[in-house]
Amino acid sequence: ATPAAAASPASPAASAPAAPAANAGPAKLDITGERVGLFLAAMAPALDAARERGAYLAAKRRHEAYSACVTETQVKTAQAAARGESVPAPTRAQQAELDRVNDRNAKLVDELSVAQQRNDTARVRLLAEESQHNLLRVMVLSSPAVAKACGATPPQQPSEPDAARLREAARPRKVDGMSATQFGRMRERIALYLVAGDKPNDLTPEEKRAIDARRAELAPFAQAWKDGSLEWSGWSDVFTAWK
Repeated sequence: ATPAAAASPASPAASAPAAPAANAGPAKLDITGERVGLFLAAMAPALDAARERGAYLAAKRRHEAYSACVTETQVKTAQAAARGESVPAPTRAQQAELDRVNDRNAKLVDELSVAQQRNDTARVRLLAEESQHNLLRVMVLSSPAVAKACGATPPQQPSEPDAARLREAARPRKVDGMSATQFGRMRERIALYLVAGDKPNDLTPEEKRAIDARRAELAPFAQAWKDGSLEWSGWSDVFTAWK
């Protein structure tokens, strides 16, 4: 098998193309308990990067769910008002906070303009995220029904991790005595077994026992492979690490 150039997560059915002839030795090594231990040590940096990516994705989902709840509640509140039903108004404290947030939003416009003129992309991103967060705060403060249905404090919009930095951080550690092809093939076979164990595979009973014996330690990898925060079918990271 050869390294796949794809950078995006692949499905369990995906397979890597055949490896370059430059790699000496058999492409497939037997998976033993010792080699699973070497695999876990080599993949530790990748797991750290996957956890960071996974935390961002989870925070993003929470923010999106809150935004959807706000939109749905606002529609229901508007429909109730149209029917002539009483709609709660903001309290004095909520109105005071609403005024403060609106004042801050007005200043954000000027700060964003300055940051854009200076081409300060990092500052622009931070100010834009603050602006989006404040928009949610305005919706919550101006509609007590939103605070009741969705929560009074909107979750912070997460900053997306730098993709290039994560790719660099996620490279596996080179394993002495194992070629890039051998490692990539072993990772692929372990991943397939963990994410699609009910499907046919080429593992021997001995190899399955070696993997099963370390399932607790491999569980975070299995989760990251399933949710897409960790790559397994593309081998470009392995071949880069082995250079």
